[in-house]
Amino acid sequence: TRAYIDGARDWALSLALVQGGVPVAAVVHMPAREQSYSAEAGGGAFLNGTRLAMETRAALQGATVLANKHAFAEHRWPQGLPPVTRHFRSSLAYRMSLVAEGRFDAMVTLRPAWHWDIAAGALIVAEAGGTVSDHTGTALLFNTPDPRSPAVVAGERTTHSGLIAAGPS
Repeated sequence: TRAYIDGARDWALSLALVQGGVPVAAVVHMPAREQSYSAEAGGGAFLNGTRLAMETRAALQGATVLANKHAFAEHRWPQGLPPVTRHFRSSLAYRMSLVAEGRFDAMVTLRPAWHWDIAAGALIVAEAGGTVSDHTGTALLFNTPDPRSPAVVAGERTTHSGLIAAGPS
C-alpha cells in the first residue's frame, strides 16, 4: 500500500484461500505491471498462464535475495552475513512471486508479516518448487489467532536451507 500511495509500480493485490491453516489457492495481481501470479495446491504456479518452475542452485554463495536493509543488519546474523547479494522490492507478495518466477533466489523478512500479505505468495513459491518457512525453518501456518508470522524465508531449496543454517534472528 505504501508503494501504491507513492505511485510506484510494485504494489500488489494478494488473495489466498486457506483450509486447515494451509493455502490451497492463490493469486498475486500486479495491476500496474499487468502481471498475475497464481497457484493451486498440487496444480503448479503460473505467471499470466505460463507455468513457473524454480531452478536449484548449487550453493548459497552468490544467491540473489530480496530483503530490506533491516533484514540484513549484521546483528540479525550472529554467524555472519550470508554470502548473497541483497535487492529490494516493496511488496512482500511481489517479492515472493519474483522468487517463484526465478528472477531472485530467495526473499527474507525478519519482521512479523501479516498473513494476508504472504499466504498467496507462500503457495505460489511452493507450487513453483520452492520452500517457505519462518526464520527457524518451521513451516508457516495461516489463519491462526495471531494473523502474523514472525518472519518469512522463501526460496529455492539450496538458498532457503543456506539462509536458515546461517541462523537469522
